[in-house]
Formats: sequence, C-alpha cells, structure tokens
Amino acid sequence: MMIGLLISMLEVPARETNRPAGLQPFFSICVPQHNRTDFLILACESLARQIFNDFEICISDDCSSDGKELELLGWLRRSGLTYVYARTISNLGYDGNLRNVIGLSAGRYLFLMGNDDGLI
Repeated sequence: MMIGLLISMLEVPARETNRPAGLQPFFSICVPQHNRTDFLILACESLARQIFNDFEICISDDCSSDGKELELLGWLRRSGLTYVYARTISNLGYDGNLRNVIGLSAGRYLFLMGNDDGLI
C-alpha cells in the first residue's frame, strides 16, 4: 500500500495547466482541495455542463492522501475546460490553501467554490 502511494505521488505533477499564455478568462473558479476527490470530479462535471464557458478552473490540492490525483487530472485533460492544477509540497491548511488557489487565478473576476459544491 505505502509503495503504491509513493509511486502514484511521484507521477502527479506539482503544477499543470492548459491555459494559453496571456489568456484572461472572464472569471476563475477557485477550488481549494484536500481529499474528497470524488466530490471534486462531480463538481467539475457540473461546471462542464454550463452554457457560459469563458472561465477557468483553478484547483490547489493541499497534499491529498486519497490517491486520486491522477484520476482528477485525467478528467480535467479530457474535459476540454481550461484549468490550472497545483499540488502543494506540504500541507498549508485551509487558509494557506485558499490563498494558494487564489494565486493561481488569471480571471477578471474570481469565484470561490467548495470541492463538494456544484452549479446548476
């Protein structure tokens, strides 16, 4: 179990984005993340169903230990949505992770969203 966790952690990039350089989306949806990745994927699915799509998803993963980071990244890559994903190297706690995810954003406006929330 521990060896598998270490191997999967080595495969997870510290930061990944598909946001084109210089792009400023209308707004950034910022999601601080720690575990509960299954809920986060459902939340992202609700974003993918939106008609308005001039936004990016910014996710700061605060050292999740649920082992599902690659599942999340795979979903983001296939989704066609603009995203920025960053994994912290040490646990920042909620406040630090919130500041970190805000720092990832490039949108004109910012929308904070919980990793277990969704949009209708």
